[in-house]
Amino acid sequence: MLPMLQVLTPWLGIFGVLLVMACPWYPDGVVRALAIFGYAFCCSPFLWVSLGKVMACLQAPAEREVFFPKLG
Repeated sequence: MLPMLQVLTPWLGIFGVLLVMACPWYPDGVVRALAIFGYAFCCSPFLWVSLGKVMACLQAPAEREVFFPKLG
C-alpha cells in the first residue's frame, strides 16, 4: 500500500495552483505569473519529499522480487 498523503500531495498541489490561477484579484498577467511562481516555489519541497516517499515504498517490494528492474 502506498502512503495516502504522499499520493494526494501532487493532486492537492494541482488543485491549489488552479485556485491561484482562478483568483480574480490580480491586476495583470505579470502579477498572476509571479503568484503562480511563488506557489510553485513553496509547494515544490513538499512535492519532492512525497515523491521520494512514494518511490521508497515502490522500491522496497521491487528489491524482493527478482524480475523487477530497479526504479529510479
